[in-house]
Amino acid sequence: MGNLEWGKGETELSTITFENIADQIQDRKTFEEHMRQQGRLSPGQALTCKFPVLHYGSIPSFKLDQWNFRIFREVTKELCLTWQEFCQIPRKAIQFDIHCVTSWSNFCTNWKGVSLHTLLDSGLLEIKPIAKHILSMLKKIIHLTYP
Repeated sequence: MGNLEWGKGETELSTITFENIADQIQDRKTFEEHMRQQGRLSPGQALTCKFPVLHYGSIPSFKLDQWNFRIFREVTKELCLTWQEFCQIPRKAIQFDIHCVTSWSNFCTNWKGVSLHTLLDSGLLEIKPIAKHILSMLKKIIHLTYP
């Protein structure tokens, strides 16, 4: 996961590696308060050193021969890629803090995946100017809407 520098005192600075944060942060409340003072932990949120399960219901089966990534409707040409084709697209790594509506926060989380900008910049995708939102679906179930 990520690294984060935080002050233990007025002048001492230490680096925390989130890969084994529970071993490195003896006092989670002290770290939580520091993040709150830095403006990175909102009122009502609590620091978690774990990563909660983020799905509802059973995990769908993953069949490589049936999987596809499809973008359609407000695009100039529909894009439909197999798993093998999708894996050929360059990945982008990003790091950010997560604040869940269930009141937990996790800092400096690392994610890697295909960026919408990569699809646009590579010419694989061209969005029509009238498009205002992206609707993400999994097995025909609406998942998320992005403005």
